[in-house]
Amino acid sequence: MHLEMAGLTVEKHWEALNLLRSWGLKVNGHIQRCENVEEVITYHQTMEDQREDLEHEIDGIVAKVNRLDYQEQLDSKTRSPRWAIAYNPAS
Repeated sequence: MHLEMAGLTVEKHWEALNLLRSWGLKVNGHIQRCENVEEVITYHQTMEDQREDLEHEIDGIVAKVNRLDYQEQLDSKTRSPRWAIAYNPAS
């Protein structure tokens, strides 16, 4: 699977976000691409540590599969997609 945007083809979610940013659209400045589960856990802890200092309130982070073809394979038969997982901080 790929995504066509204004005649350009992207195959990864990260590429789509960067393309949108290059067009001057707002993309969250706190996003990070992680290569493995350990990096996701570290990023989650970092965001939880910085939570009070952010310019807006958050209720957690969402880890997403980057490759669009994998997203399609995982599908989303229910309300929430199988290619994204929400992590909420401890209350």
